[in-house]
Amino acid sequence: MQVVSEARGKTILAGEHMVVYGYPALLLPLNLKVKCKLSGFEDGKANGKVVILALGEKSEFSWKEIDKFYLNRTQHPNFKLQLVLASLKTSFDYFGIKKRPGFKLKLDSSIPIGGFGSSTAVSAAIVKCVAKLVNKNISQLKLWRLLIQIERLCGAKVSGADQYVISYESFVRYQKNLHPEKIKLNSKILKNFLIIQSGTPHCTTKECVDFIAQQKRSNPGKIKGIFLRLAKEGKKMLACLKKDDPLGFFKTIRNSGELLISLGVVSPDSVNLIRKIEKLGGYLKLTGAGTIGNGGSGGILCFSNNYKKIESLLLKNHLGYLKVSV
Repeated sequence: MQVVSEARGKTILAGEHMVVYGYPALLLPLNLKVKCKLSGFEDGKANGKVVILALGEKSEFSWKEIDKFYLNRTQHPNFKLQLVLASLKTSFDYFGIKKRPGFKLKLDSSIPIGGFGSSTAVSAAIVKCVAKLVNKNISQLKLWRLLIQIERLCGAKVSGADQYVISYESFVRYQKNLHPEKIKLNSKILKNFLIIQSGTPHCTTKECVDFIAQQKRSNPGKIKGIFLRLAKEGKKMLACLKKDDPLGFFKTIRNSGELLISLGVVSPDSVNLIRKIEKLGGYLKLTGAGTIGNGGSGGILCFSNNYKKIESLLLKNHLGYLKVSV
């Protein structure tokens, strides 16, 4: 017996970091997925071993160890593995599964790390897999709430935006304490763009969020000013998408990108890459939490009227990229 489920990743067009503080964000789902497979069930045996095949590693936990993690909020050094344990425990509790068998859990993902909701998609795929295991449906609303609960359990500061777009698989304008607005778009602008993989960030999303929180405490006026300008660009961005105005949209992408650089979450290496691509007619901005310091910044959105020279540069520099159509 085996059970399989999957969840999609996402990208953020506008609202990085500021969405945590109640500013609006624009997010859309991608056709990049995490697949979760549960197999090798130990029939008739409760509280068996759970073998996790993920992240290029094999890990093994008893249910007692998983319970201990959950109750004591034990912080595992590997955040993704911590997330898997929290997702399993929360799912089994939510569906009232008291006789917990041993099994193998395998995760396969096409979602790059850094800005694409890979962590949230892992949790979503696990929750949906456990739901299938007990032949129960889980609504998009309940899935959204569970995903928020799981990530907060792992110590993450959660806005709910990533969790919403991955649960509902819809383009959305999201703002804390307001009802999310699902938006139907048929814009040609989003039919062809690139997501550049600038390199895996050296820090976690949580560390980047904590960095911005510290910056906000030490210089609140500066950070508020950046957030207000980002919110203004996001509003223009949505208007341009609705009007199918590519030139106006490209300008909002570039302006938002510059503001995120000033926020300190785009590495010098990534800024250098952005400047080179701008000379080739590209309009770029970070998507996701970014990084602190040097190295890769995760995903970078790139829009242009002609991608040929840009793709040649990326190939020459051995940088991965995805051609995306939404």
